[in-house]
Amino acid sequence: MLNLLEIWAPVFLTRRREEHEGHEGQTVRQQYILKMFERKEMDSNMKNLHVQSKWHDTNHAVSSSCPSCLRVKNKIHRHAKKHLKTSAFTLIELLVVISIISLLISILLPALAAARKSAQSVQCAANQRQVFVAMTAYSQNHKDWIAPIVMKVDGNNRFWPVGLGMEILNMQVTEFSTNGVRPPGIFSCPGTQHLMDGGDKSDWGRSNWICRIYDGAGTDVEIRNADMIKPGKLLAIADSDNRELTFTNAPPDGIPSTFNLWGRHKGSLAADNPKNLINVTYFDGHVVNTAIKELPIDSSTNDHKRAPWQP
Repeated sequence: MLNLLEIWAPVFLTRRREEHEGHEGQTVRQQYILKMFERKEMDSNMKNLHVQSKWHDTNHAVSSSCPSCLRVKNKIHRHAKKHLKTSAFTLIELLVVISIISLLISILLPALAAARKSAQSVQCAANQRQVFVAMTAYSQNHKDWIAPIVMKVDGNNRFWPVGLGMEILNMQVTEFSTNGVRPPGIFSCPGTQHLMDGGDKSDWGRSNWICRIYDGAGTDVEIRNADMIKPGKLLAIADSDNRELTFTNAPPDGIPSTFNLWGRHKGSLAADNPKNLINVTYFDGHVVNTAIKELPIDSSTNDHKRAPWQP
């Protein structure tokens, strides 16, 4: 037993020492590598500091020893600061901008005016159509007779806008009684500023050749809707500042040259200009926007005695 210990003890101790030395060797190697990296990084930092210091010294030396270089450098700095400042408009630039804006406005205003006229014409046609619906309701209540130009309502004689408004639309007579103001509700057209007077209570007129006086008096033709062979060619309502069309004399709001048709939907043309536009509603209910000259308006040839003025 003793002999075995004597034999193996040195071997065992030798291996433990070798293992210990190997571990320490590995630790030493790791420490050596770490120190190498630290030294390399330190050398790099020192090199950068040296370059920066050298550049600063050179720049300072050049600036100090070369006055022209310093002037160029200062000029560059001043130029940069000048461009960093906010630039203001000069008087000429401001005038140019104003001129451009004025030019654009002059180009756009006619287009805007035309669009406004078009919108007014559409609204006018819609109002006319609603008035025609009221006329149709009147016919249904009165054995198919069309609404006359003069109507008897609440025991009084009323011109057709007032009569329709009171009987069909439940409007009050007070809505039509004030002169010098615009016609109420659907009896107005946005394309005109016509004011109500003693007899004209709407912005439209009707042919006095297609009507029925409430008491059958006078020479006006009595007619029912069923009597119209071609209602789509007979005028029911048209743009006018007079309640009756086809007058040959000159009442306050009359224009005999156009059978009292008032053009109001084309630019600034005069109301009696044959090229001006009007809205016309026919007895079949359709509404058209047309030039005055497209309708027969020659009194010398008795145009008022045929369609669209009478059957």
